[in-house]
Amino acid sequence: MGNDDGAARPAHDLAEDFARAMLGSPRGLRLAFTCFQNHMVKLMDGDYSGPVWEDHSAFFHACHDESVRTVLDRRGPGERGWAGLPRLIGPGVHEPAEPQMPAPLPFEALADRIRGYEPTPLNGSELLNALVVAVNEASYWGDVHGEEILASQAPIRRALFPFAREAARAILRSGLDSSPGSGPQWVVDFDNSAAGLPFGAPPPPVHAAHVLEQWWDRTTAWESRMILEVPADPSRHHTGEWWSTPPSDLVVSSPAWPAATTDPQHGPHPAEPTGLRLVEDPHGWRRATAHRLVNPRPPEELRLFVIDGPRDWAWLCARFPFEVSATKRHDWHRITGEVEPWLIPDFDAMAAEFDAVHLSLRGYLSSAGNAIPVPRLTEPGDGPEVLDAGLPTRPPVAHSVIAGWAPLSTYWLVDARVDPASGTGWESDGQREWWPASSG
Repeated sequence: MGNDDGAARPAHDLAEDFARAMLGSPRGLRLAFTCFQNHMVKLMDGDYSGPVWEDHSAFFHACHDESVRTVLDRRGPGERGWAGLPRLIGPGVHEPAEPQMPAPLPFEALADRIRGYEPTPLNGSELLNALVVAVNEASYWGDVHGEEILASQAPIRRALFPFAREAARAILRSGLDSSPGSGPQWVVDFDNSAAGLPFGAPPPPVHAAHVLEQWWDRTTAWESRMILEVPADPSRHHTGEWWSTPPSDLVVSSPAWPAATTDPQHGPHPAEPTGLRLVEDPHGWRRATAHRLVNPRPPEELRLFVIDGPRDWAWLCARFPFEVSATKRHDWHRITGEVEPWLIPDFDAMAAEFDAVHLSLRGYLSSAGNAIPVPRLTEPGDGPEVLDAGLPTRPPVAHSVIAGWAPLSTYWLVDARVDPASGTGWESDGQREWWPASSG
């Protein structure tokens, strides 16, 4: 990245730009808020008394107190975003009370408490722990978590900027986003044997063209069916296929955590794939294997599309549009407040021009969960850069949501395979910790 004159930008400018982008997205907000929460826990150091504990308790109760539940604020059509509404539950109350605002959540007072803390640099394990929470807790089919509702309030969002900036600095130092597509890539296979699926053997080679063709046929048929069967009112309670990823039967790879972030005592471990922990809606797996990807193309010939922000996703949807308004109508309206039309990229068509698509960490933290406006391209051959100048003046023809993606993942749109001799086993506590199987 550089200035308009091509000169390199100072690292602190990059971190501040990254932080601002994070605070405009639910996943980036959750990362910043988690960094703040973890900072308070670190300062407490087991001392459950005093002013830090009081502040920690205030935020805990604002998000999780048993007498307060949060629901989505249903906004009118075209009003993007959501806000927190406490729902009171008390002794003898069998049904939730009507939403009431804003007494239980004094946003300005909580923001003042955040500003009373100065963040410290994050080490590798601290960055990993915050990232895992931000990714694992993503929800596109139900109510938004209280932490994200709280963090989205304007006073708190502004107060979280120093913590977002510290997270951005740690990511930039780590090199996680420095060179997508280079270095070893790993294909993770989680143990789903309880569901009757094979586990342990190397994944077989994938015929990508066949997988994409089947995906196109199935998605088209499903959308046609949903047009006839699901309620037309987007505010009705209904859920369906909320994700926007390429088909899961394709080969999906992820890098190992950089050496600067590894910590054998607390994780991540050396050579641990990011795809073990950075998973949306994990299923509590306790075993996994990872095999090294055999690169389908030499790096200099690889046609890799990198989603580094909302502009890139908007271009994919505009260049390869696939309407899924009926399928996504209710889930995506529930989390964004937007209404159809909804688009996703036609990954089958995309495969004619690209070998793979990669979601960077910056792209995830600045985009996932947002309603991204999709403009109309003036010329079919226009690249993503045309949207830099055009987005403010081009009214969107639709919206889209990055949902279900794992940051740092690469979906291969061409035939890909793994090295069968490279398999490594991993074990987990079923929560968020992973370690090499041989270490017990």
